[in-house]
Amino acid sequence: MTRKLTVILLVMVLGAAVSAAMSPEEVSMERAKILLFDKQWRRALAEIDRVLEAHPDFAPALYYRARCLAELGRKKEALTGYKRFMQTRGSETLQEEARISIIDLAFSLHSEGMKGYLQTILDLLESPRETVSFYAALKLSYLDDKKTAAKAVSVLKRMAKKSSDPDLADRAKIALLRIDPRHLKTSPSEPDGMGNAMLRIEVVNQRTGKSSLAIRIPFMLARLALEALPDAERKALQSRGYSLDGIIQTLSSSREIIRLETEDEEVRIWVDHK
Repeated sequence: MTRKLTVILLVMVLGAAVSAAMSPEEVSMERAKILLFDKQWRRALAEIDRVLEAHPDFAPALYYRARCLAELGRKKEALTGYKRFMQTRGSETLQEEARISIIDLAFSLHSEGMKGYLQTILDLLESPRETVSFYAALKLSYLDDKKTAAKAVSVLKRMAKKSSDPDLADRAKIALLRIDPRHLKTSPSEPDGMGNAMLRIEVVNQRTGKSSLAIRIPFMLARLALEALPDAERKALQSRGYSLDGIIQTLSSSREIIRLETEDEEVRIWVDHK
């Protein structure tokens, strides 16, 4: 018998022994994990349901069941599933991921017109877990209802002041811009004569002529506004040799409009001194 064949037989024997020692529910959970890895959501859900028939409060199964439901587009059931999981003693990591998923699902349902789910996000805005409260604040900043979005301002300001993670601080500042630029303090180092100037950015669809993005904010917030541009437009600017500092310097010294055409859109950047 060759060594290779011996190893194969040994693995088969050990696998059979392990399977024999495992309960049917444990076998189903192991199968579900493999199916989850392969994104076979329906099949994974069926295996997880077998586990929950025998162990209704098994935390990992409850978490992954909710995830399967979310991936299958069954948002309301998924949100309910995550909340049920939160009532168990699941791991800290899964609990935090569940809260983030709840925020995403609630925001999606609210955006689809089911206004009652907004309170779920507002509740998690008060979470003692900083990651969760910050994520809830970021989501709220996208609301068209700026009065409700303003409830996230205190959390966003707290994150904006943090210097330990500049990326998070910048995301918080951009979120504050979305709600109301006045929530950011003015900079004492703005160029002379630019105190009342407004930076204007507009992205226009080349085919329809309609604006897909329009930003009008105090010039002192120019850098943050430019950083808020979609990735495609930012990369296009960089490919043409425009750095953020270079654009700001050009705009502060002249009234010309910077124009940049991408495949489908035109970006216009200028300063309104009125």
